[in-house]
Amino acid sequence: MNNGTLLAVKFKDRRVFQMLSSVHSIADVEVGRNHPGTGRPITKPEIVHDYNKFMGAVDRCDQMVAYSCFRRRTMKWWKKVFFHLFSLSILNAYILYKHRTQSPVLQRTFRRELVKELVRNSGISHSLTPRGRPRRSAEGLTRLQVGGHFPEKILGTGKKSNFTRACVVCFPAQKKILKRTGDKRKRPGKESSFQCSVCKVALCMQDCFQLYHTVEDYVAAFIRRHDANNDNVDAETN
Repeated sequence: MNNGTLLAVKFKDRRVFQMLSSVHSIADVEVGRNHPGTGRPITKPEIVHDYNKFMGAVDRCDQMVAYSCFRRRTMKWWKKVFFHLFSLSILNAYILYKHRTQSPVLQRTFRRELVKELVRNSGISHSLTPRGRPRRSAEGLTRLQVGGHFPEKILGTGKKSNFTRACVVCFPAQKKILKRTGDKRKRPGKESSFQCSVCKVALCMQDCFQLYHTVEDYVAAFIRRHDANNDNVDAETN
């Protein structure tokens, strides 16, 4: 069957199998051997002949992709298809790189450097909403960049519409302060219903949002500001 773009072939040799192509015709080609009973030349569809001729490259491709294949279990079939096509794209890029380089690196080294470049040029530190405080090395990609950081409401899940999370600035800072003073209060810091639209971390709108996006060590800055305010209060009292 042919719809003008795709050719679907059902062929019976030792068993019945189906093939789909966008570059072949329905014409038969001789395989170079004669039938032992009739003596006539053996013919096969062009698509079958080309597959038998070049299938070694397909096996080699599958072998190279299998070295770094997507191994995470998933119930979504399209995820496996997506990551397989993504792996094929990386393999094709590596093959082009080998043809253009006199002393190419190994494929695993090429993939590692590719990941580093993608992360470095992405400008995104968190693809998903993180739980707890993010790693300092990851958040530094975009946290201190000027512009684009705006507060947004944290969307609730299910029946809970007013969703809050611990502020990533005052929670660890006050935890250190309480440990230093020996206070036994159960939960330090504040809960916030707002987060940064880019960093996706919960932040108090007053002080914490500015500290997080302007100071590298925002926890130490919060503690210094807390101590300075306490010193001012003690001075006014005296």
